[in-house]
Amino acid sequence: ARFWPIGALVSDKMAHIGDVGAGMAMKVVNNIVAYTSLQGVIEAVTVGNRLGLDGKLMLEVLAASPVTSPFFEARLKKFTGQDQAVGFNIDGLFKDARVLLEVAALVGAETPALNGLIRELTSATDDALGERDIAALVARPLGFL
Repeated sequence: ARFWPIGALVSDKMAHIGDVGAGMAMKVVNNIVAYTSLQGVIEAVTVGNRLGLDGKLMLEVLAASPVTSPFFEARLKKFTGQDQAVGFNIDGLFKDARVLLEVAALVGAETPALNGLIRELTSATDDALGERDIAALVARPLGFL
């Protein structure tokens, strides 16, 4: 409660989650949703690409679809390679994803989507893409890198 006025300066989206540590647990949940959503996009565009769909058109249709998210919309130009600026790099995501995997293991939760993302991140790192924005993970199977 004492933090509320300070937090309000940074964000208009705050919620009291519970006792000490509950906010961190909620951040773990939020990050797993965000990161595994990215994995879903990577898998979907890979399949679409292999089915012969045009990458740019596929992304435009997805952006107009009800299944899209602000996360997706904000990176659309990065997915197509039109914007090369780095907001959050692959190395940072890899670090975070490994921590999330450890937390899930500590509580005995299986995370197949997160494991898939770890495989993608390992491959991207092996290809020396670690300093690129995480959008490169979507751009890569579409040939936009």
